[in-house]
Amino acid sequence: MSFYTVRVDIIIKRKLQIAAWYLVNVSHCSRKSAVRKIENIEKMIISLESDPARIPVMLGEPFHKMGIRRVTVEDYSIFFTIDDNAMTVDVFDIYPARSDFENELMKYM
Repeated sequence: MSFYTVRVDIIIKRKLQIAAWYLVNVSHCSRKSAVRKIENIEKMIISLESDPARIPVMLGEPFHKMGIRRVTVEDYSIFFTIDDNAMTVDVFDIYPARSDFENELMKYM
């Protein structure tokens, strides 16, 4: 079995810290619950090293043409692309699942 290198932008790491703060201070989750949610998101990101193509390419243009994939975990959407030639997965953004992520993603186009 081949494994991919998962690359995570530093912005994603900061967004996860902000998400943890938000869960505790705004959503009034317990610290334990917030930590569990963030750990589940991190586990999903790490799991992309093995068979990342199990997550389908998003429908609709320009996302489909660009090979952008989306997986949702703990009410957050994780966006990434796969480079099979380089055996890499690039996690480039994360948004709350209910946000208007399409307009935010258009900033990358």
